[in-house]
Amino acid sequence: MKTKIKNQKGNENRNKSNEAKKLIENLNEAAAKALIILLIFSSCIGAADAASFNSGVSVNLEKTIELNDFCTKLNYELKEQSDERIAFQFPTGDWGYVYRNGVVKVGSTKGFSLAQKDVLEREVMQIANINERGISEWREEQVRDSAVYYTQQANVFKRIKFKGSIKDCSYLNLKLMVPDCSIKEGKAKFKVHESIRGLISIDQGNCEFRGINGVEYITKCLTQGVHDIYFATGCVQGNHGFTIYIEAYTNPCEKSMTLYSETDSNFWTDGTDASKSIYDFNEHPPTPPKSCFVHSNCDSDGFCGSDKICRDKKKEDNPCLGNEECLSSNCVDGVCRPPGYCKTDTDCDSPRYCSDHKCLPKKQNDESCSTDNECLTNYCKDSKCQRITLIVKVDGNKIEDIEKIRMFIPPGYSGYKKLTLITDKGEVNNVEIHVSGEVADWFQEVEPFRISTAEMDKYLYLEVPTKISSYRSYHGILKINGVEKPIEVEVPNIDTNLQCDRAYFDKNKKLARCSAGVVNLGADTLNNLHISMRITSGGVIAQCDGIEDSNIGIAMLNKGELKQYDKILLKCNIELTDPNIQQLDYSLQMTAENSKVGESFTGEKSGKIYIKDIPVVEEPEESQDSRESPSKQPKGSRGYLLYIIIGVLLVIIIILLFIGK
Repeated sequence: MKTKIKNQKGNENRNKSNEAKKLIENLNEAAAKALIILLIFSSCIGAADAASFNSGVSVNLEKTIELNDFCTKLNYELKEQSDERIAFQFPTGDWGYVYRNGVVKVGSTKGFSLAQKDVLEREVMQIANINERGISEWREEQVRDSAVYYTQQANVFKRIKFKGSIKDCSYLNLKLMVPDCSIKEGKAKFKVHESIRGLISIDQGNCEFRGINGVEYITKCLTQGVHDIYFATGCVQGNHGFTIYIEAYTNPCEKSMTLYSETDSNFWTDGTDASKSIYDFNEHPPTPPKSCFVHSNCDSDGFCGSDKICRDKKKEDNPCLGNEECLSSNCVDGVCRPPGYCKTDTDCDSPRYCSDHKCLPKKQNDESCSTDNECLTNYCKDSKCQRITLIVKVDGNKIEDIEKIRMFIPPGYSGYKKLTLITDKGEVNNVEIHVSGEVADWFQEVEPFRISTAEMDKYLYLEVPTKISSYRSYHGILKINGVEKPIEVEVPNIDTNLQCDRAYFDKNKKLARCSAGVVNLGADTLNNLHISMRITSGGVIAQCDGIEDSNIGIAMLNKGELKQYDKILLKCNIELTDPNIQQLDYSLQMTAENSKVGESFTGEKSGKIYIKDIPVVEEPEESQDSRESPSKQPKGSRGYLLYIIIGVLLVIIIILLFIGK
């Protein structure tokens, strides 16, 4: 029994395995078919891309075309534009190309036929009309006769033209020889005066046309061999010209049609083979424009236009809106110009000037010049570039007349030194100020600047580091446009000390008592001191001794003079944000003036105040009895005397009572 069950399971497994194999084979076959279809489809797409145009026409108008002017008259959307050609699309879907050298082309993705040939011809005429602002019949005929058509195969479009005249009651008998070609389509076009009513017959009425100008399809009449052409009109007055066009679309054939007269040996007209291979057309539909948001989205030779489409960069003398639109990367006054082109000095990079629309390097001193802008110093005198005299004053004295520039700044403080700059011309560019030596890093860097007036003030800002040695001077060199002068920064010591004791004034509100001390440890007297203190976290200033302006959380104190070793104290009560807080953050600011050199400086010190605990003394609470109304018994020394008198009287009364018994 078990064996039978095993066999059944084995058969089931084999069946499932076979089904799986068949499924895989079917899937593989389907995948292979899909792959083949995909390859065929992709090859078809590739073929469509390769054969972009199936028919076309080209004409040389034999005159230069001003493309910018042509674009202003074009009613169709411009798709491509360069210095040599433009491209646009007709409502029919055909593409028009106009070249600066006068060549005009129209390409179509539609196959060639005589009807498509007429469409291409009309579109070429539109271009000629736009360019020449209307053309005459003679010019139109000239353009039509010079047109070359492009088809999938060469030598398939045959054309013959006959021009003649008629007068009185005349007629013509002509012969048309059609070469050994397979005719796909045939067409005849007649142009005569509108007043003329005539008859054209081919092969004795096999094809017959009467009356007016127009086009007639004569495919059935254009077979290989010789055909009779009979042309007659009614009797007319005067001499009238006429034109006959006969066109044929054939299989590839190098021979052309011929029109001649058997009665007049002087009349013989050979037709033309006016078609070439489309592969000689040398044009393809423009690649769809690439969209963009910024210039970097386009190729290196393109820019992002206002319509968010990548355009080719423009050559010189073309209109532009910015440097990015020009191959030269130089758009000046809305026109692309050569590199280095300029109209004014502002168009040039510094230090260059504009001369004859070219940016030239500015000249050194003693080089010949004609105007100030040619010189690096902007000073042309006696036809030579010369250096402008720059006078520098410090504290009202010329820098040449002082031994050194002195400054008085304590550690951690900052200050300014005013320099007055005067020129003998009134304008100097690229004035440079540099400080070197051990104080170089203390001074704020000064960018090159221009003196635009005869006199201007420039301030040197420096900040002395906190962690440096006091009671000494630091030195450096100040250099202004080649003039050097020593700098000496004297660093005194302004000592500040803050401490804070926590104090309890009542059981609900806890305050801390803080004092800030400022001591002048320097040798020079300080004048016009202004000190301010603020608690930045952990509490707020509630009240300060002798200071009125502390209601905004800032304690401020002014002092006219602080001599060496003198001390100023700020004593304030701080309302704590947390009764158990152990430290406060503070900021202490001070400005003062050094009496010796008359310079002012400012500085700020910040840090933490660690709160020290002190014993708390609390007043005992009053009992309930003590809060009751007072006794009516007398108090003081008079009350006690009264008690004694009353007691003595009571004793005397008791003694008398005993004696009486």
